[in-house]
Amino acid sequence: AVARAMGAGWVMIFLDVVWPQAAPQILRACGVAALWAAGDFALSGILLSERQTLPLIMEDLLGSYQIGAAQMILLPLAVVGLLVYAFFRGASRYVAR
Repeated sequence: AVARAMGAGWVMIFLDVVWPQAAPQILRACGVAALWAAGDFALSGILLSERQTLPLIMEDLLGSYQIGAAQMILLPLAVVGLLVYAFFRGASRYVAR
């Protein structure tokens, strides 16, 4: 109310007051969601039923007890997931400043 009385618009209030306070939590949640989605088997199976993705290949290998091959596929999948999480985590720290 004070910012509006001093002539600030809604966009300015959002960008200068609300976003810096809410952005770290929002971006952290985005990072966790991206990490989860990178290795989610159910989501990949539903959306890409006819295509093979790394999570689906890994699930097939685990189903046929080929643990070593599944672990080899897990490494790039984990690296990609952690990189995406780190990106959003870094973005949240940058916005918080």
